[in-house]
Amino acid sequence: MYSFPTAANTPYLTSSPHLTCANTDEVHALGRLLSIPASLVQRHPFPGPGLAIRILGPVTRAQVQLLQQADAIYLEEIRAAGLYERISQAFAVLLPVRAVGVMGDRRTYEQVIALRAVQSEDFMTADWFMFPTDVLRRISSRITNEIAGINRVTYDITSKPPGVRPIISYLTLFSGVLLTSTFSIHTFHAIDRLSSGSKMRVAY
Repeated sequence: MYSFPTAANTPYLTSSPHLTCANTDEVHALGRLLSIPASLVQRHPFPGPGLAIRILGPVTRAQVQLLQQADAIYLEEIRAAGLYERISQAFAVLLPVRAVGVMGDRRTYEQVIALRAVQSEDFMTADWFMFPTDVLRRISSRITNEIAGINRVTYDITSKPPGVRPIISYLTLFSGVLLTSTFSIHTFHAIDRLSSGSKMRVAY
């Protein structure tokens, strides 16, 4: 479900009441009807609160930067393989666990990235995307070799139902404050400052 601004926090914007409950596929259809460029219409959904919502555990600038790098590599490789428009949504999640690994001649104890990619017609149901093995191998290799602090990459193969697309609920820790799916405008600004530098795609 797409989320539109309200008059209370954005009095300079107005929206049709018919659009406020539009589903993702309906927004895409409307975009095509209005001749909006396909590169915009087909962009994957992106959470309004930013990448911070995809960090399980305490959200810090360092954690956001790790996820930004992993997410950028993931989407870059998907586009390079010509798979972006075949996938309805793809993203990386930073898990609150550490894994033992080996880099060179020493052991490492670093963080884990989970990747998620799904295909869906209406986003009410979704199937996980079956990547070619070489693409997954390249993504994993780049993330673990190019990002200091990550030594393991996993891929989520859960369909919806039972699993939802984001694989995490709208629940995280931000500077010790518990956040739920209801965010104040001040919370959006705080997370936006923390996630500065990330390119927002489409809010949903």
